[in-house]
Amino acid sequence: MKNINNNKVVSFDIDGVVRDLYIEFDRYFGEIENLKVLNNKVNGVVEKYGIQTKSLQDYLLLNASYEEMRNIYINAKVINGFKELCNELKDMGYDIYLISSQRYNSFNSDLFIKLTTEFLVLNNIRFDKLIYTAPYESKIDIIEKNNIMIHVDDEIKVCEKIMEKTDCIPIIFNGWTKIYDDGDEIESDCASVNSHAELLELFENASLLDR
Repeated sequence: MKNINNNKVVSFDIDGVVRDLYIEFDRYFGEIENLKVLNNKVNGVVEKYGIQTKSLQDYLLLNASYEEMRNIYINAKVINGFKELCNELKDMGYDIYLISSQRYNSFNSDLFIKLTTEFLVLNNIRFDKLIYTAPYESKIDIIEKNNIMIHVDDEIKVCEKIMEKTDCIPIIFNGWTKIYDDGDEIESDCASVNSHAELLELFENASLLDR
């Protein structure tokens, strides 16, 4: 059984959990590039649009202007309820870590790191530590190095690996519970929530997070 009271450190993936970046990508690809969604039954936005690059960041570096990139990263909204959740967690005595793979996902990541940090500052996001993964460093490495007990992520496969390889409790954000593998749907055993309000309920009823 994992007990969340052992170490009160909770970490959040940024994009898709803190920042609603993918709505901005939908706008960019839909209005500017006039691309259509190819498939919603995937675990990544690159596959969703059929982009022929390693990451969305690489695609933007090759195809978008600086202003277009800045508009996407800075104009994105803070996901509803996240600020209130942070205030409640701090009152409960939790340390809040933010983790981003901006450096890992792009061949020129400094720009996206700068824009992401600027987004957090402009929106007064409350946190104790900001971590950008180093090249070839996984979130599992970060979790183990920082003794993180709970991690919230919108990537199901990340949560599955965390559950398999660490003592950290992973929580899937946005209610996704299915992994799509060559067209097959695989149900995840990780806890899942649809909103930060639901996530707060899990923290308030700590027994729900015991594994």
